[in-house]
Amino acid sequence: MLEVFLTLFATAAIFCYRRVRANAAPGILVLRPFVSPLSTLGFMFRNHDVLNPGGRWSWRARQSAYGDYQNDMVAFVPFIPYSRAGEYHISSLEVMKQVWGNDSHAQHVKPPDLSLVRLFGISVASGGGESWRRHRRLVAPTINNTTVRTVWYATRRVIREMFSEEKWDERDQVTVHDVHPPILKLTLATLCEALFGVRASWSSSMDDSYQFKESLRVVSESLVPRLILSSWIYGWTSKLRAIDQAWTDVISYVSGSIQHAKVAQEGTEVDRKTNILEQLTASAFGSSSKYTLTDREAIANVFTLLFAGHETVASTLLTVLMYLAIHQDEQLKAVKEIQDVLHQDVPEDAEFEGHGRLVHTLHCFWEAQRLLPTAFFMPREMTQDLVVHVTRPEPTTVVLQKGDIVIADLVAIFRNPHVYEDPEAFRPSRWDGVSEHEFPGFGYGPRICVGRKLAQTTGLAVLATILQTWKIEPLLGDGESFDQYAERVTRQIAFVGTSWVFKDAPLTFTKRASTG
Repeated sequence: MLEVFLTLFATAAIFCYRRVRANAAPGILVLRPFVSPLSTLGFMFRNHDVLNPGGRWSWRARQSAYGDYQNDMVAFVPFIPYSRAGEYHISSLEVMKQVWGNDSHAQHVKPPDLSLVRLFGISVASGGGESWRRHRRLVAPTINNTTVRTVWYATRRVIREMFSEEKWDERDQVTVHDVHPPILKLTLATLCEALFGVRASWSSSMDDSYQFKESLRVVSESLVPRLILSSWIYGWTSKLRAIDQAWTDVISYVSGSIQHAKVAQEGTEVDRKTNILEQLTASAFGSSSKYTLTDREAIANVFTLLFAGHETVASTLLTVLMYLAIHQDEQLKAVKEIQDVLHQDVPEDAEFEGHGRLVHTLHCFWEAQRLLPTAFFMPREMTQDLVVHVTRPEPTTVVLQKGDIVIADLVAIFRNPHVYEDPEAFRPSRWDGVSEHEFPGFGYGPRICVGRKLAQTTGLAVLATILQTWKIEPLLGDGESFDQYAERVTRQIAFVGTSWVFKDAPLTFTKRASTG
């Protein structure tokens, strides 16, 4: 039996090896781990540079990956293959643009195992081809001036509630050892208001909206286990039963909200809807709708916007707060810009119109996203052969064949010295003159993230509200310098929900003298 087992694995490995070697151009670096970094085994077991690179392999080797960045592309040929096709990882922004810029024509798809389709079904984030076009036509228009405006004011309001309820207003200095949980709570609350019309609040009052948001928190923290574990396992322990109940409650709430909105939308114009769910329901289920969604597809899109939204924004905000604490000069530039745009003479109801002038503050947000991408990779499965041109190690062409898995390695792309000068430095000015559509942190090409505006507006609102009142500094250890703090923090990352975050980045907030 053992001989049969080993023979099957050896055959699969040889097949994959020959496929990739036949396809790979001369000089393309080939890596041969025991398991693919994309596989379930790769995520579940302890990482090892040779046997199991794991999902964070390029982060661990971010200063020397891809042969010291002398290779635009590497081919993985694991002993236990992820699939029968080739598996290519890209460290070049130009190669990424060739593949992702071809999405509209070739209709490449996201591999189901590398998306949330198994949990939620097809959505604007996981669909491909004509299915994706239909979802985007319905979802993208809901991210409009009304919903983005809601996020801006809800975020500003909830942070001020936090200052009051957590007694920040009464103190000159506040130390926060773990910034991530309160930021997660904030982004979840504000996105719930934009999505469902549930008024955002910092208060933990035991009403229905609190119970829903608490269930959402549990769901967002258990996405990976939900993907891996079978349904029958959830009866084993009280903790697993609580997770299962939270999933049931959230799906029931979202489904009920959709049914309620379907009834309420009759006779009401789409542009009079005030939240994303109402607008999506009116567009997808209205009598005059050209494109439609099933109830399951509507639920999938709501979940996509919610989880891809609040966790990725929270992760980037933690990163930017940490870097602004270290780089006081960049923090002061942001403070001056915020004070110039949101000065006391600007009426509160006119703040939103001016937030687009917070250019340096936005570039700080982008730069944080570059230094710690919330998702380390973006996958595509090729639906047709595509010839791409690579520059390193030597100019040549590579034929990506139908069925191949191609990974845009965002850590490597954003740390590639051939793409970004001095890539380890926090330098927001590198984005001066770069348009929002050219910033690759939200993807590239026709499938750029539909929630980009929501994410950026939430980030700007948080930074503006905090920096107006508080100076941010790192909480240093005994004898620790700013550089040592940065080195310590960036060594420790964790995968929380759907995003990577710095695990230990304690900060001190000191009230600015001008605020009294």
